[in-house]
Amino acid sequence: SSSCADSCRGAASEMCGFAGVTWWGGARPTGIEAMVERMVATINHRGPDSDGLIDAAGCRVGFKRLAIVDLTTGDQPVSNEDGSVEVLLNGEIFNHRELRARLERDGHRFRTQGDAEIIPHLYEEYGDAFVEHLNGMFAICLIDHTRQRTLLYRDRLGIKPLFVATAGDAVAFGSELKTIIAGGVIEPEIDPSQLLMFLGNFCTAGRETLLQGIERILPGEMMEVRAGQPHRRHRYYRIPVTAEAAATPPDLDSLDALLGDAVSLRLMADVPVGISLSGGLDSSLITMYAARAERSDLNLFTVHFEGTPRDELECAVDVARHFGLPHETLSASTGSFL
Repeated sequence: SSSCADSCRGAASEMCGFAGVTWWGGARPTGIEAMVERMVATINHRGPDSDGLIDAAGCRVGFKRLAIVDLTTGDQPVSNEDGSVEVLLNGEIFNHRELRARLERDGHRFRTQGDAEIIPHLYEEYGDAFVEHLNGMFAICLIDHTRQRTLLYRDRLGIKPLFVATAGDAVAFGSELKTIIAGGVIEPEIDPSQLLMFLGNFCTAGRETLLQGIERILPGEMMEVRAGQPHRRHRYYRIPVTAEAAATPPDLDSLDALLGDAVSLRLMADVPVGISLSGGLDSSLITMYAARAERSDLNLFTVHFEGTPRDELECAVDVARHFGLPHETLSASTGSFL
C-alpha cells in the first residue's frame, strides 16, 4: 500500500536532533570533545540549517537544526537572560506565543521569536515543573549551570525519540540510537530477550531497545544528572485511565473540534507545510482539517511502493483532487532502501 512521506520541511520538525554526554563525577571524561563530535556527526541528516553546542561543567552536547519556526534568529542553544540556563529542543511548542506573553508580563526578556526560547524562562519560574505548561511534541535537553544539573525530557506521548546509555558515572544520550554507538560508551550487542519481539513487531516495548545497555526515555519521563549524585528518572505524566461509560454515545462535535484544533496547531511553521497522504482514513482526515486552515503553501505527498496494490494511491489522488491541493506521488523501489 501507499505509505507516509515527510517530504516537506514543515512536516519534518522531528528531524532536528541532539547528542551528548553528561556525568556526575568530578572529572571531565577524556576525549569528550571527539566523542560528542562523532555522536553528532551521525545525525547530520536531521538538521542541515545550523549547528549548536553546549559545553558545561558536567555536560557536552551538540545540536543539528532543521529550521521550522523563526528562521532568522531561532538557532539553538537558547538561554535565559544571564546564560545560566541553556536549552536544546527537538520538536515544537505549540503554545509558545501564549507562554511568551505571560513570561514577558512577569519581566522576562527574549532575544528571538522561536518557540525554544520560552523553555529556560519557564524553568526559572517553575523549576522542574516547567514541562507541565508545554503543549507540544518535544525532546528537551536543559542545562542548569548554577546547580550543575542536566535535565532530559520526553513529551507525554513519546512522539520525539530520546535514547540513553549509562557507563560508570556518565550518561550518553541522543535523538537516535546510533549516536550512542558512535560515542563508544558501550559495545553494541543484541539483547536476546528483545530479539523475538523486534522480529515480530519491528520494534521493542517500554524502555528496552534491541541493543543491551541502550534504553529509551519513556513518554512523559525525565532524567536528571546532577554533580555528585547518581542520575534519577521520574515520570512527570501518565495517561489518565477513566472508566468507560459504554451506554454514553460519543460526542462527535467535541471530537471534531479536538481533531481540528490538533491539526491546526501542527500547521505552525514559517516554511511550507507538507502532509503525508497515504489515502487511508487517518491521513485523509488530517488533510481535510488542514485544508480548512486555508494555508496557501500546503502540499500533499504520497509514496507508492512497486508491486503493491494501487487502491490507496488512487484514494490519495481522489482526496487531493477533492480539496484542490497540490499532490506529488513518489515511487520507491527496493533499491531506494539500499
